[in-house]
Amino acid sequence: MNFFRFFFFFIVSFFITMSLKGQEIINDSLIEKSYSYYTEMYNRNFKNAPKAKIYADAYFKKAKRRKNIDYMLTGKFLLSQYKNDYTSFYSFCDSLMLIKNKEKDYTNFLRIKCRKGEVLYHDNLLQKSLAEFISIKEILKDKKNDSIRFLSEFYIGNIKMSSNNEEAITILKGLLSQTNKQEINLHMKSKIYEKITLAYSKLKQFDSSYYYLDKAHGEYAGNIEDLRNTIYLNAKISYEKQNFKKAIKYLERYIRYIKNDYQYTKRLSHCYTLLALCYDRTDNYEKAKKFHLKVDSIYNKENVINSEIEKTYYFLIQHSKNKNNLTQQLNFLNSLIDINNYNNKASLELNKSLSENYDKPKLIAEKNEIIAKLKEKANKNQLYKILYGTGILIVLLVLLHQTKRKRNYKQQFLKLIEEEQKSTISIENTILSPKQDSYQISKEVSETLLKKLDVFEKNKEFLKPEINLKKLADQLETNSSYLSKVINQHKQQNFTNYINQLRVNYIIVELKRNTTLQKYTVKALAEEIGFKSSESFSKAFYKFTNVKPSFFINELRKINSN
Repeated sequence: MNFFRFFFFFIVSFFITMSLKGQEIINDSLIEKSYSYYTEMYNRNFKNAPKAKIYADAYFKKAKRRKNIDYMLTGKFLLSQYKNDYTSFYSFCDSLMLIKNKEKDYTNFLRIKCRKGEVLYHDNLLQKSLAEFISIKEILKDKKNDSIRFLSEFYIGNIKMSSNNEEAITILKGLLSQTNKQEINLHMKSKIYEKITLAYSKLKQFDSSYYYLDKAHGEYAGNIEDLRNTIYLNAKISYEKQNFKKAIKYLERYIRYIKNDYQYTKRLSHCYTLLALCYDRTDNYEKAKKFHLKVDSIYNKENVINSEIEKTYYFLIQHSKNKNNLTQQLNFLNSLIDINNYNNKASLELNKSLSENYDKPKLIAEKNEIIAKLKEKANKNQLYKILYGTGILIVLLVLLHQTKRKRNYKQQFLKLIEEEQKSTISIENTILSPKQDSYQISKEVSETLLKKLDVFEKNKEFLKPEINLKKLADQLETNSSYLSKVINQHKQQNFTNYINQLRVNYIIVELKRNTTLQKYTVKALAEEIGFKSSESFSKAFYKFTNVKPSFFINELRKINSN
């Protein structure tokens, strides 16, 4: 019996070894093929992961033998792409950059860094991508590489489109002015025109959209792939113009071209969402549901997130509510929460709320509610009812507290705005009272110090970050004890609060007058008026106004935008 068992394992081991050796022979024979051959076979076998890996591996091995950095990066990218996990690609880039930096090979260092930034962008890690390209711009202050500089600006412009289309247009138009000075291929130029077209359509400036769409069309020079993009651009403009029937026509035509090409999976997902939204707006509910479900299917199978996928899940959640399908509703809610968490982490739109109808606390509350209902349905346990009621009560109390706090902030803000000609919080000299005798400071000394303090305030010397009680006492030709007592008696506060109050008064007035300051971060404003940290500034601002500086600035921006 043992002999037969040994013989069986020997035969199995022999065939496994031969199979692995055969695999090595196949890979070695592939080394002699061209890079274009690897790419073609990789694309053809992309849905067959083991086969796709063979060609990606051969691509990388050949590039590594020949020490060709560009091809090595492409090979490593393909090895990551078929797994839909680019972690190993980013690590490889970091390792290569470390080597090139030590070798002081800055040209290849920048090329690798740029490639990493591109993949981060297409992987929807916009914040990390932006960091790479900004870092490249800093390096290029001392180095010259026009092509890398151009590509960095292009991606920065693309990333800006996620938060500020007007800034994106300015950057991309600046690149167009450089195309006459540099040798830029037509494909790249047409991409710039495409991005400007999309940015103008989001701003509802449709005449400009069509102008740059015509420009893009003129640069395509017969490239079929680029020409098809005009169909997509027409669909986007029609959608933004709310010409939904026309948008449907363009979208269905464009989808026919891309639906079988894995490289367009993200674009396909986006087109399905747009198509579903168009059908919903034209009262074709069944077709809207069909295409929203296609988006959900792509997300579940390939973890692909498009820029408007949240709208898909709002639709599907409402659909499952209407059908009273709690399990399906919970699944869609979980997907929406996961997508929201991912977007908040990866995108430059971290400060935007999830939606006017679904903010994150409501989503989680709704998810908990569904779980409670499912449990209640399974077993009629009274405990679940109590927990569910408590959870709802907590959510309501939290929402009530947040609403009340925002209302209070608003009232305080309006009070601050009404103060046009004077400081928001007054600091006045009090009339000398009998209390002054207990401080053992003569009336003449007090009056002299108060006059000097008045000059100190008018000259805005309180904005100096290094100011403290001793330095100010020396400056006013007195001692710390006298100065402290005069401030306590006549300003009705200690030295620290006195300085902080002056600074807060100053920045409130300046923020109302100067719209440029409203674009500063809280940290930058703190440094501008002498605070050592944003935390100390925020605490002081809130102490004297009962409003957080971030809220005050946001409300000012709203007033200016109206």
